[in-house]
Amino acid sequence: MELASPVKALPGIGPSAERLLAKLNIRSIRDLLFFVPSGYEDFTKLVTVDRAPAGASVSLYGRVSNIATRKSKRNSRLYITEGIFQDSSGAVPIIWFSRFVRARFPQNEMVTLSGRITLQHSKRQIVNPLWEPASDKLFVAGQLLPLYPLTAGLSQWQLRRWAKSAIELVEQLEEPLSSLLLKKLKLPTLKQALRMLHQPRSSADVEVAQNRLAFDELILRCLAGLTLLAKRRQEQAPQITISKKEREGLEKAVPFVLHKEQREALKEVLDDMEKPYPMQRLLQGEVGSGKTAVAALAAFSSAKVGWQTLYIVPTELLARQQYDVLEKWFSRLGVSVALLTAKRTEKNGKSISRSVLESELASGAVSMVVGTQSLFNTRVRFKKLGLVIVDEQHRFGVQQRFLVQRKGGAFTPHLLSMTATPIPRTMRLVYYADLALSTIHEAALGTRKVLTALVRPSERIEVERRLRKRVIAGEQAYIVCPVVNPSSQIEARAASAEYQRLAQQVFPDVSVGYVQGKMKDGEKENALLRFRSGKTRILVATSVVEVGVDVTNASIMIIESAERFGLAQLHQLRGRVGRSGKDAYCLLFTGSTDEVVLERLRFFAKTKNAFVLAEHDLALRGPGDWFGTEQSGFPDMRFASLQNEELRETAERSAAELLEQDPELSQVPELRRQVQELLKKATLPS
Repeated sequence: MELASPVKALPGIGPSAERLLAKLNIRSIRDLLFFVPSGYEDFTKLVTVDRAPAGASVSLYGRVSNIATRKSKRNSRLYITEGIFQDSSGAVPIIWFSRFVRARFPQNEMVTLSGRITLQHSKRQIVNPLWEPASDKLFVAGQLLPLYPLTAGLSQWQLRRWAKSAIELVEQLEEPLSSLLLKKLKLPTLKQALRMLHQPRSSADVEVAQNRLAFDELILRCLAGLTLLAKRRQEQAPQITISKKEREGLEKAVPFVLHKEQREALKEVLDDMEKPYPMQRLLQGEVGSGKTAVAALAAFSSAKVGWQTLYIVPTELLARQQYDVLEKWFSRLGVSVALLTAKRTEKNGKSISRSVLESELASGAVSMVVGTQSLFNTRVRFKKLGLVIVDEQHRFGVQQRFLVQRKGGAFTPHLLSMTATPIPRTMRLVYYADLALSTIHEAALGTRKVLTALVRPSERIEVERRLRKRVIAGEQAYIVCPVVNPSSQIEARAASAEYQRLAQQVFPDVSVGYVQGKMKDGEKENALLRFRSGKTRILVATSVVEVGVDVTNASIMIIESAERFGLAQLHQLRGRVGRSGKDAYCLLFTGSTDEVVLERLRFFAKTKNAFVLAEHDLALRGPGDWFGTEQSGFPDMRFASLQNEELRETAERSAAELLEQDPELSQVPELRRQVQELLKKATLPS
């Protein structure tokens, strides 16, 4: 039997159990070996009855007597078995919700009993304790038992038994780390760590095991990022160079003056574009910080020396907005700008057929093209693609971002990704080690004043009264719901029902619009354009309006069931209002009484800095829920916490030193194999 064998190869696992284990992503014996306990039941304390504290898990040594079974008075199908446990210090009642205990239990013989002391009407008792004959080898008493995540149909005893069988095969594992590194960092071997994880002798064992497995995850991702960076630096990219005088004159192409951080970011981008290997830079900054201007001037500099730019955005409306801006700025300077989406194809402000536009892109007659996922189409080819710009980069999978870079032919074009959702520093170092970073903190249009407040459902009538006054006075408002349709499974206000209520009952005399992500593209775009033009005063929506909607007149954002959104997402939604510079409002409706939830929303309400929110959100949600594995390219981590700064820095330092001493990782073949496997998941084949 091998670790790669299907889990059904283990004794006791039939077709039914195999299907249930698959729900826990356990398909092979190796999967079971690396299945992480969610906690531990501590039966290491062997005490006497008089010293057993209420609420604690304990093991006791003594006799059980007076065992009797009866039917429950409330449920005739439920049997209750009761008895008395006694040792030299005293006695305590014990209860099992089963009728089968009495026949098996060795009454009046010495046993060890393990369970939790609970209180019933101020009297101590033990419910459903585990027992073992005192003469046998003990498997529970005195032990730290793992508690595994379960699915319906599986029990802890089954998982423990199967994990024990898997542990017996642990010697088959190859050690990925060198003995020198293990000694230097005082880490156990992988085999030792897994034994300690599933069969710990103490809580110290658990900590040591988790620390080792967390280090493995961190160094693996650091190595993958650094390897990816080294690999990309071997690729050939166009050296896009403009003179110092031309650099200084770039700002004249846009109708405003760049602020300091925009200039710094632009310099970093232009410096990267001069290098012979492809730029991989992420430009992050809040909504309104001026990222578009930096990207546009990078594209303009590329066009000035004969290279084309592909500018990809996540939505039809955002593509139209960005195209309008670029066409207005640059077509007057002799630079051809085009739009290519599923619905429209234009060039320099005029409609053009798709086939003609594709032909002009292939011939090099078009310098910049803005579009949506239609640009991924294999028919879209370029003569001299020098720069790829990806706006709201987390909306695209990592595979898609690499795919558009393959359109450069013999050259790999430079890549500039942009996001208004700042990536936390702790996450960037592990998940985005191959990306250079430019950050814009300063707002290009000045500081927006958006008052944010929590609102209880009881205040809805008053909120809607004030909303009526404001929209009638000429303002516009978003009302965002977390789900499209009502559901018995999810307690949250639904956009479809809220739209009907507001349009028919609350604001029948006001133009109320509706948009959600599953609408047909034409319907969605029309709803957003009506709101943008001011024909619609209130727009009821899902989070589809999180990006790509720029409505200067919108001053009110109402978010229903706000507890169902992440902090970064709430901040993006808040960024939709107040763009005129006037005071705006973001109201968070929540019916939650959970103090943890309320504290999280209060933190959001008082915090305006997106970077602070990003770090806080990561700490609450973990990296797996941040952009998702599709966007980061790497699967989520099960052991490592990015908040463990000391371990993370140790892994980063160790990865860099290891590659410096052994660039091919030839001395650690198992680690090299794991890095290559991870990179396959994160990149397209060359």
